[in-house]
Amino acid sequence: MNDEDRVPVVCVDRSAVAAFSLFNPNDWTGQSRGVVQSCATELSVLRYSVVRIERLCADAKDACRHHFETLNGQWQISPWDLGRSIYFGQVPELHVLIESFFAGLKSLLDLDSQLLTTERVVGVALDGFHRTKDVYGGTVINALDNNVRNGKEAIAATVKALIMKHKAAWIDAAIASRDMLVHPVRGAQQLMFEIRVENSGESLDYLGAVPPHVDEVPIGSYTSARVEDVYQFSAELLNALREAA
Repeated sequence: MNDEDRVPVVCVDRSAVAAFSLFNPNDWTGQSRGVVQSCATELSVLRYSVVRIERLCADAKDACRHHFETLNGQWQISPWDLGRSIYFGQVPELHVLIESFFAGLKSLLDLDSQLLTTERVVGVALDGFHRTKDVYGGTVINALDNNVRNGKEAIAATVKALIMKHKAAWIDAAIASRDMLVHPVRGAQQLMFEIRVENSGESLDYLGAVPPHVDEVPIGSYTSARVEDVYQFSAELLNALREAA
């Protein structure tokens, strides 16, 4: 048999059950089936990344203890004014997980957008939630305004309203954060823990390590909120497409 004719059997990780329950390939036909399976995989990886990020942030003090010990050793040899500097501890796994999370979040939005083509809502081939004239998702919005298939006007209007609601609530800010990560400002401290220390006399006291923040939100809380947002967006999109089918 050709590979295209064979039925895929996926042995999912326990953490992926919720993702495959939402994006169940068996509920879809044609090209949508493959897109939905990819959505399930992407969402499951996002959820896994969030769990790992939260665990690293919870263990931040221990994860950065060796950085403190290095600082303390240097300070005892040649003390300096602690207040003149800010101290960061690099934990490569955290950096990798955060980059993966933002890339996966954008990829899931890209895959969601492809369903508008495979479900024949629009008459153009959408391959992602791409920006047009500084509007995130502008290609999708333009297609829903100008390239709707006959008889699909109602579902197109519903999907556009859904996109605009989520863009205002979180999508635009999340993609902007992802863009800043991909194209960082020169000299910015990227995705490190801030090590808090104070002078106790002959040595330093280790107060703890603060995780990276998005605006004022710790990265663990931020990624946890965003994965629930993209889950809700996807669920509303799938429900709308099913009702219109």
